[in-house]
Amino acid sequence: MKKLLSLMLIVFPAIIFSQQENVPLDNDVYSFLKEMNVKGIIRGIHDDSPNMSRFEVDSFLKIIESHYTELSNTEIDLLNKYKIEFCPESANKENTFQLFGNDDSFKGVTSDLLSDKIKYTYAYKNKDGNFFLNTIGRIVGGSVFKPSMNNSQLYDIGVTMRGTVF
Repeated sequence: MKKLLSLMLIVFPAIIFSQQENVPLDNDVYSFLKEMNVKGIIRGIHDDSPNMSRFEVDSFLKIIESHYTELSNTEIDLLNKYKIEFCPESANKENTFQLFGNDDSFKGVTSDLLSDKIKYTYAYKNKDGNFFLNTIGRIVGGSVFKPSMNNSQLYDIGVTMRGTVF
């Protein structure tokens, strides 16, 4: 009975509460949005509540796009870059690259792998939901030659993932 109650406490709240994808605080889009707030194009950016959802960022980018004539060339380039990342309708095969997923896999790997496109290890896009997975990692090696030889290697491997349902 305790196992059933524990399972219900875990599963039912997950079903009841809505889902919200937040943009990490270290993302450069926050600086762009603050600049647009200072410029007077958008309102509602506050430093006391810095974390925003992807939906909020998408809404702000659409407002900024409606003031296209007031933007400099650099701001237009940044807007287009952030639209690809945060506006699902702006992302397509010409501006994103995925290694695996529901589009053509391994197509143009050599040319797109080193391009400026937004890259995903795995991407699934559908009208009912989406899922994006990226792998991250680094290798660090070190050695000491005196007084004795000690070699060390450090491997950091991880994944970042995000997605929505419905």
